[in-house]
Amino acid sequence: MVGIVEELVFRGYLYSFIRRYTWRPSIIIGVSAMAFGLIHWSDGLHNVVLTSLAGAVFMLLYLQTFSLPAIMASHFMVDFIACTDVIPKSIFNIY
Repeated sequence: MVGIVEELVFRGYLYSFIRRYTWRPSIIIGVSAMAFGLIHWSDGLHNVVLTSLAGAVFMLLYLQTFSLPAIMASHFMVDFIACTDVIPKSIFNIY
């Protein structure tokens, strides 16, 4: 449910709100990504950065497809993989 609500808010509603003021995709992506990252502040700065990047990717995909169900499914898969350790987190360690 979290992915559905977040996508409705950050890709659906926020997109419509920002479009009232600008049509520039870079601003739409940036504002949405920053807002999306900041709601994850309780998990620390590292997570704010990662979720901001994910939010930018989700908004970029939304601007290409205008399909909220597809973005919701993508968000669900990211959350599912992160929460269930289907793919071990050690694979993503850089060092």
